[in-house]
Amino acid sequence: MKLFTSLSPSSHDIPPLLFNGNIYEIHHEQANIPNNYFQSQTILHVPDHVNIPSLNAVEQSLHDFDISIEDVVDSIKILKTGKATQ
Repeated sequence: MKLFTSLSPSSHDIPPLLFNGNIYEIHHEQANIPNNYFQSQTILHVPDHVNIPSLNAVEQSLHDFDISIEDVVDSIKILKTGKATQ
């Protein structure tokens, strides 16, 4: 299945994608390419009386967060030294 071709890297952290003759550089558009493809491959046989909710894309991002030295030390202190930790 060779549907997606990555073009040469650009200044973006994710290289542009070429799909069906169109170039996609916006992250959520790139993510939606495989989502839409796999969604189009699915056929659901849903009875008329069943209401399936629409799942609209949500734009969310984590802008920044603060981790203090104390947070790191506290996390290290609770690790069990006698076994591997995930």
